[in-house]
Amino acid sequence: SLFVGSGLMCIRERILVIKGLNIIRLVLGEELDIDDDSQSPPADDSNDYRLWMIFQYLGQLLFQCVEELERNF
Repeated sequence: SLFVGSGLMCIRERILVIKGLNIIRLVLGEELDIDDDSQSPPADDSNDYRLWMIFQYLGQLLFQCVEELERNF
């Protein structure tokens, strides 16, 4: 379960978190010119590599949040 402070997050709050993460991921995707999740990563020494890693991490985090929401819905 997703906890915030001493209580559980309500469904509305969970959806807001998911929307916020998705907005950030979409902005990163535009910045990196990503049009497909299966796109190859930039070179390790590229300036965009760190942004790409954050983009990938946010994708995994979003997947887990949606999974949690579905499980408890």
